Amino acid sequence: MRTVLALAIALALLAGCSKPEAKYVGKWTGKVEVPAASMEKIKAQLGPMAANIEEELAKLSMSLELKADGSYTMNTTAPGSENVSGKWTLDSENRTVTLGKPEFTEDIKKKMKENGMTDDMIKEAEAASEQQVFKIAEGDKSMSMSQSQMGIDSSLTFTKN
Repeated sequence: MRTVLALAIALALLAGCSKPEAKYVGKWTGKVEVPAASMEKIKAQLGPMAANIEEELAKLSMSLELKADGSYTMNTTAPGSENVSGKWTLDSENRTVTLGKPEFTEDIKKKMKENGMTDDMIKEAEAASEQQVFKIAEGDKSMSMSQSQMGIDSSLTFTKN
């Protein structure tokens, strides 16, 4: 009986010591949203090339896997895009997840070249990439970030699978 009680206490202590990051480890599904005013700006800037942009955006799928070892992999179906990976962290108050600057491996650079990018374009993309900070929503089942570039607003929200 003492052995069972000791085992139960040990398991309870171990459960209490689990890392807060553990509840975020796993697969997430992403969705990009662009407000109507920003969508109109995109259409005005791109002209005929933006004819099907809303349909293309609706078809876009993204996934994110946060791994227990502190690494992540993000996949997207955007034309010409490649899967990216890097390191992720959780802030001390468990309110934001930060995806570190993506790692541009030789495989990724090779695929970028196959998609028509020059060495200079790849270097520019690498220099422009930055960490992304996602605010965790109540209930810990979704996280999102908003950004504004060149007057165009957008948001990216990931929901835990």
